[in-house]
Amino acid sequence: MKGMKLLQSLAARIAQMDDRITEVFIHGDTPKDPLKSDEIFLICHVADPEINRDEQAFEDAGYQWGLEISEAVQPIAQELGIEQEVIVNPFNFEMYNNGEYGQYYATLYLRDGYEPILDRADRERKEQEESFLNEAESEE
Repeated sequence: MKGMKLLQSLAARIAQMDDRITEVFIHGDTPKDPLKSDEIFLICHVADPEINRDEQAFEDAGYQWGLEISEAVQPIAQELGIEQEVIVNPFNFEMYNNGEYGQYYATLYLRDGYEPILDRADRERKEQEESFLNEAESEE
């Protein structure tokens, strides 16, 4: 539990680095203690529709943003006693829909008044599926 508190402190500090960050979450393929891995992967929901929705913008601007934040966060992580390399990337809906973030998530920071982005992404995907099914049924 101490590890999650450290990561929550780190996430709050990351959110202070860019006013557009509304959420920071950790992700992985398996449910394990992130502080027992060599790297810690954090995803930030950045209120930037191009980075969130456009894969090319994500590759261009989002990649550079992630490098800059990851580099800036290393001294803060070390200050908090986190020895692993911390890799930070912005959230992208297409990457999420393609399963790029793994199956396990934990929100570490959520700005007041905001819904977790994964809840929103799941709701949008469900609405799209229902719309597709409704359109298919009306064509029959």
